[in-house]
This record gives sequence, structure tokens and C-alpha cells, in this order.
Amino acid sequence: MQEEIFIQCGVRTLRLAPQTLEEIYADIILLGSVLQRRAAARRLVRWMQEELATLARQPAPPHRVYCEEWPSPPTIARGWMSELLALAGQQDVFADRAKERNSAQRRVTDAEIRRRTPDVLILAWRGTGSRANVAEVAARPGWHTLPAVHAGRLLGLDETRLHPGPQLVDGLRALIAALHAV
Repeated sequence: MQEEIFIQCGVRTLRLAPQTLEEIYADIILLGSVLQRRAAARRLVRWMQEELATLARQPAPPHRVYCEEWPSPPTIARGWMSELLALAGQQDVFADRAKERNSAQRRVTDAEIRRRTPDVLILAWRGTGSRANVAEVAARPGWHTLPAVHAGRLLGLDETRLHPGPQLVDGLRALIAALHAV
């Protein structure tokens, strides 16, 4: 791992791994402090909070949503995505597990997904931009029984808008627009 190499060479590192919106805000302020731009970081956090609150006042029609961060094995999205879904007026069917820090703890089986009966599937696969293969997901064994697949409500979102930072504002805007379209 690169971080270990840096440490072995005596290079100071700062590793951030936020799971919630509050942790993202705290990390932005921490980075602002490290860069001696704390006031600017606080303004950015305030702006993000205001924009997200404004968008939350325009929610999409409610759905039961499964949001997938990775396809194999199926891994649910991180905590901040569950929070964005709530701001968009949605029910994350795996909200009870979304704040798990370790991705292995956020892995789910097809049977678990089917039991939670989502009526919308959101595919925001890390490192793929918006190239999630919706048809491949719909063809997973047994998934034809899911309300989301039966109704054709599978959304491939550009995951670059959902990275922890100010782009989450655009991510929530895109999420709400996509949910209005289903």
C-alpha cells in the first residue's frame, strides 16, 4: 500500500475515511486547518449544509432504495449516501448497515437484497463514473422478482458526484432529478 511506503520513508500522511456527512464536514475543516485555510473551509461546509438543506426541501416521490457501491460482491453504499437518500425523501433499505466502516461489513447477498424488496436500484459503482451495467444487474439470478427490476427502476449514477466533498451537492441534485424521472 502506498501509505505504508510513505510512512517507511518518513513522509507524513493524512488519511481520511469519512462515513457520514458530519465526518465529511469535519474532514473539510481539518484539511482547511492543515492548509491554513480554516475560515475558507468553514465557509465551504456552511455552503454545503445550506445547499443540501435547500435540495432536501424538494424531495423526489418516496421509494425504497437499494444503493450499490460495488457489484461483486454486492456492497451497499457508505453512510453519507444513505443520508443523501434520506435528504432526497427516500428510504435506504440498508440504512441499518450503511455506517459500517469496513466495506466487508457492507457486503450483502442477493437473497438479502431480495428480502428487503427495493423498488429502486441505484448503481453508483466506485471508479466507474456512470458506466454501471444496468442490464447486467437486472439479469442477476432471481432479481426479476424485485419490484425495482420489474418496474424498470434501475439508475446508474455518476459516482464521481458522490465522493466525499462539495461535489455531493451536485450528487444530491442529480439523485433527486433521477428519482423524479423513474
